[in-house]
Amino acid sequence: MQGPASVTAPYRGVISGPYHLQPELDRAYRDTLREAIAPGGPFTVENIEPELRSLRDLLLEDLALQEAYMGAPRDQRRGVINQAYTQILAHVAATKARLDAELGPGE
Repeated sequence: MQGPASVTAPYRGVISGPYHLQPELDRAYRDTLREAIAPGGPFTVENIEPELRSLRDLLLEDLALQEAYMGAPRDQRRGVINQAYTQILAHVAATKARLDAELGPGE
């Protein structure tokens, strides 16, 4: 990922562009996307964060085992793991905000 979500993916792609030209398909797509980003939906920080935290914790546990085996701290690697966790959550939140603004309220 390069840059904030508002810059990285604000366009409709070559594959999905024609889909959005059909009003009924576009409406169905937007309604489904609204549901996905609504509170409790699958694409919310609240829903994604527990699984992401679990993955981060697994990586940090593995890192602790590596450090114990090698007898040396790996602070840079720990920083990368924690930074990736933070950046992914920020990306999800920024993408949701962008989609909320673009989609507007449902019908």
